[in-house]
This record gives sequence, C-alpha cells and structure tokens, in this order.
Amino acid sequence: MDLLAASLASIYVEIFRSDPILERHGDSSFARDILIYINENYTSPISLKKLSEVFHISQDHISHEFAKVYGISPINYVIDRRLSETKWMLINTSDTLASISRKVGYDNTWHFSSLFQKRLKYPPLKFRELYRYSQDEEEGS
Repeated sequence: MDLLAASLASIYVEIFRSDPILERHGDSSFARDILIYINENYTSPISLKKLSEVFHISQDHISHEFAKVYGISPINYVIDRRLSETKWMLINTSDTLASISRKVGYDNTWHFSSLFQKRLKYPPLKFRELYRYSQDEEEGS
C-alpha cells in the first residue's frame, strides 16, 4: 500500500508540474516544495501552522502563494488529496471505513464521513456501493 501511495503522490506532482497555472504564474519553488510535502505527509496532521513551522514562512504567505500557483488553498488540497485516496480505497479494498479514515489522516471517523458526504454528495459506504458495483459489473462483462 505504501508503494501505491508513493506512486499516487508522484502522479500528483507530475500533473501539477505540467499544469498551465504554473506557466501563467511562474513556478514558486517553495509552493512546489509544500505540494511535495503535503503529498508525502497527507496521512499526518497538516495545518497552515504546521506548514509554517516546517518551511519557516508565514501562514498567510504560504496560503497566498500556494493558492496563486495551484489555484487551491493548501488545506483544501490536503482534503482533496485525502478524499482521492479514500475513493480509491473504497472502490478497491474491503477495508472498513474506520480503517480508511485512519489511513488517510482522520482519527475521527464521524468527522471524516461527514466531510466525505459534504464534498462528494454521498456517504462513503454508499459511494463504495455505487462505484464498486459498477466496477464489478464491468469486470464480469
């Protein structure tokens, strides 16, 4: 699973490396470093305060520059990154919701489930049911 997570992180970096937003705003090396840090540590607690401590840059500057380069706030990127991994695990594993929640960095399964539903319009287990079923059907065809 760690190899898969590393592969996904690498894909994210490659996607952003060729993103037209970078070409318009110029590449901010510290914004790229923050992106890499998030992709490597998204399963751990990440906040603007934590990023500020790690990179020795003010929270406001981190937030502004990251959003300018990538078009999303660092915290929303963390959430999106975690939810992307969650969707993959829901469809491709039989892991429990509590287990998946912990693996992507949320200790509170209720909060995690609520966030998932708010962002994706389905509760996690309904998402699994909908998308795993259609994937199983395709494989059976």
